[in-house]
Amino acid sequence: LFEFVLALESIYDERVFQRRDGEKGGQLCVSVDVCGGILFEFVLAENSSSGCAEAGGNTTRRVKLHNLPPIVLAFQFPDNYPSKNAPSYSLTCKWLSREQLSKLCVALDDLWEES
Repeated sequence: LFEFVLALESIYDERVFQRRDGEKGGQLCVSVDVCGGILFEFVLAENSSSGCAEAGGNTTRRVKLHNLPPIVLAFQFPDNYPSKNAPSYSLTCKWLSREQLSKLCVALDDLWEES
């Protein structure tokens, strides 16, 4: 198990993978780059910025995003991994809903069951 964690540490730099000292686990931070960008539009309740379009007293802003916050997978290997138990993990992401995160967790659990 420790060898697996060391292998991850040797493959990824500390921005992507952080090993938990003294533990059999770590954290992967997967960055999301958006090819070509995504146009994000939002409405501000107060008119506080210049260069914005007015929409019914509110201020509309448009921003092109090229990167999204990372998807973070924190994991811990049990002593009897992989012979009996799957790793425990948590998956977090600021821009995915609970339902979307839950579906990803189900997919990860299914991968474990298949192997």
